[in-house]
Amino acid sequence: YLFMGKPEGYVGELFVKTVWRGKGFGSELLRRAINEARERGCCCIRLINIRDRESYRRGFYAKQGWQERTDAADFMMKLD
Repeated sequence: YLFMGKPEGYVGELFVKTVWRGKGFGSELLRRAINEARERGCCCIRLINIRDRESYRRGFYAKQGWQERTDAADFMMKLD
């Protein structure tokens, strides 16, 4: 976004197989993504978590210190 003055990082998808959950792999992947964004000079890093996914229901990202935005809606237009 040009109005932010610096690049913005974005995590497109983060999946951990069920058998590996709860062992710190997801936290480590997020830590590495955050570090990479910092190294690239990003002002923030974002992700979208669908509310019916297990990770949202159990508050995974909130527990990692991520803040859910209440001031914005996520919109999408499917193109044929």
